[in-house]
Amino acid sequence: MPLVALYFAFGLIFFGIDMVGIPLLILPEFEAALGDLLIEEPRLDAALLFYLLYPAGMLGFVLAPAFRSGRGPVAVAAPAAGFGLVAYGTYELTNLATLAPWTWRLTAIDMAWGAALSAVSAALALALVGAVFARR
Repeated sequence: MPLVALYFAFGLIFFGIDMVGIPLLILPEFEAALGDLLIEEPRLDAALLFYLLYPAGMLGFVLAPAFRSGRGPVAVAAPAAGFGLVAYGTYELTNLATLAPWTWRLTAIDMAWGAALSAVSAALALALVGAVFARR
């Protein structure tokens, strides 16, 4: 049960923070660099798949091992940031290598966002779930 709770806690925290950060930090940069290449409305099916898949990866590679070994929120931040950096980097660096208008600036901003968002979301999720399940 704690692993299911970790999946949902991370997913909801990650999604919530991302919904604030995208319009404030990420979208203006993408609009400035990519302009008309961006679609007017996001493809919600693809977004939904991302927001279901990413927490599963974070759970499997970072959160579950941390929870099982008794590591706390501070200790999970660095591996979560690393996971975010690699995941977001895969997307960003592939685009930088293959798409003419893609810039190093976009790449750096989004990779930093992915690392920070992942670290904060994982630490908060582990703290929340750890507190709930420690009481039992």
